[in-house]
Order: sequence, then structure tokens, then C-alpha cells
Amino acid sequence: MKKLTLLFFAIILISCSSDDDKTSEDNENTGFYKIEYTSQLSDADLNLDITFLWNDENGQPQSETTQLINPAAYTELADEKTVEISNLIGITFKVNSGSNYLSDTYVKITNIDNNSSYEVTNSESIASTGGAIDNNTLTVTFNTENNTFESVYSTSN
Repeated sequence: MKKLTLLFFAIILISCSSDDDKTSEDNENTGFYKIEYTSQLSDADLNLDITFLWNDENGQPQSETTQLINPAAYTELADEKTVEISNLIGITFKVNSGSNYLSDTYVKITNIDNNSSYEVTNSESIASTGGAIDNNTLTVTFNTENNTFESVYSTSN
């Protein structure tokens, strides 16, 4: 009976040990990341939402939106945000109205923990719907599991 109890206890310890290993694997891509962007503004007649997107350290989607109305003409928009994430960070630019556009959008992601950085430039313009430019939204996301960007142009309300 003692041998059976010891065997059962050993199985429980092995199970607990493998659960700990799995937790550390799941959190391998968790860390502090900084996202920076710049984008060229054509003119001031523009209503624009800029939304930072990320999955927090628990894997829950988070966002923070700033609305810009008629920013200074022919300027470069720029901002940055540092957050703790689990595997995804990104940004959405959405032109709500106005007769002008954004172009040459640059996004840089930096892993604060190891100081590695990745960058992408999207040269296609976005503008309000109904004009000569097809899309009013650009979403750029970065996946920390494989260190890749995805840029999606779309039209949304």
C-alpha cells in the first residue's frame, strides 16, 4: 500500500511540474513593448481616430483612442505608447471625415525587455469614404510570437 501511495504522490508531482512549464511557455511572449508611429497629413480638413490596440498580459484585448479634428496642415503626426502585452500590439488609423488624407504611415515596435525593434512603412493613403482614395482605415498589428507585421486597409463606418 505504501508503494502505491508513493507512486500516486510521484504522479501528482510530475503533473504539477508540467503545468508550471506550460505557464512559463504561455508567458514567453509577455513583456513591455513600445509602439511609435508617424504619418504625413495632407491638409487640416480632417477628422481622424487613432487607436492603439494590444492584448494585455492576461491576453485580453485593450484599446485607447484619440480623436484629432483639423490638425495643423501638412504636418507629420506622431505619437507613442508603452504597454505590457502578451502577444499582439498595433494601431488603427481611421479617417471619419474631411477632404484630405494620411499617407506614408510608419510604425515601429520595440521590445523594451531586450531592446529589439521592428518597423514597417505603409505608403498607401487613407481618406474619408466616397472620394478618389478607396480606403478610410489602416490597421497595423505586430505579432510577438513570430515578430511579423500585418497591415490591413479597409473601408469602415
